[in-house]
Amino acid sequence: MKQADISAKTQRSRVSYSHLQILIDSRFNIVTNQVSCSVIDRRVTQGHLNEMCLKNGVGLLCYGTILGGFISEKWVGQPEPTDITELDWSLLKYLRFISAASGLDVFQGVLQMLAAIARKCCVPVSAVATRYVLDIPSVKVVIVGTRPATNSETYIASNLKAFSFKLDGDDSSSISKPRTRSKTCRETVSDEYRRPPYLTAAGDLSDHLGEETERSCRVREAIERGLRVEYCSGNKWEPIAATPSMSPVSELPIVGGSSPGSQTVRILDIIEGALKALGSYMKDVVRTRTLVEDLKYCEGSQSCSWLAI
Repeated sequence: MKQADISAKTQRSRVSYSHLQILIDSRFNIVTNQVSCSVIDRRVTQGHLNEMCLKNGVGLLCYGTILGGFISEKWVGQPEPTDITELDWSLLKYLRFISAASGLDVFQGVLQMLAAIARKCCVPVSAVATRYVLDIPSVKVVIVGTRPATNSETYIASNLKAFSFKLDGDDSSSISKPRTRSKTCRETVSDEYRRPPYLTAAGDLSDHLGEETERSCRVREAIERGLRVEYCSGNKWEPIAATPSMSPVSELPIVGGSSPGSQTVRILDIIEGALKALGSYMKDVVRTRTLVEDLKYCEGSQSCSWLAI
């Protein structure tokens, strides 16, 4: 890529902290990054993404703030839906988010707390949730969708209430307070699109990926027959200076090698691609080994922990 192209302003979508760091280290001028963020999905602030975005002038565009409509008066005090066929695509998707982050019981506690703040401030519940995300320093935009309908103007007016008030310190503390049985949706931002369990409407990537390729089909069939399958990344140096990236041995993938910092993340991406091509995942890796000439390069090991190996 030419220098002129690198210096141009770039917008990204669903880029994790580590991968955003790679782009910044490579001198790409990233101005925005679109990520999921809500009162129950606080990966932006629980990790290093918020801090890094502030340091590098990257604005976050946040979606999922009202969880597809679950954060509304309609769902306060309601039980978990028993017939998911009645839920639209957005509700199906964010029901998985809620289940991954806390479960419906804990979520109801959060929802009732938001409702109490909403009554105090005379605004809708969704406005409180939106205001909370907007108050995160690195967040520049909250994306809230409204479907064309006869009552669309009502929903738009309700969404705009987020700009009509401010949360006081007690309100923000109540929303931010850790809750019993609450947990992080996934390890890092956008992991829900990178590795299972996928937090999508379908519960897999069928809505985002095409059909199985001829190559992946051959690989799958070979593995099912118990054959040894070697995977190559396609790098031009691989046939000259490297052995195949990965091969399954006794149904347990063995992978070796990594290097510091952002390069480590890129290398692990290649390894992850090899694992997926052979029907496995990063969670199946039993060990990584990092060799460095100087202890100051030990940051590479941190990249391995980011991938939850």
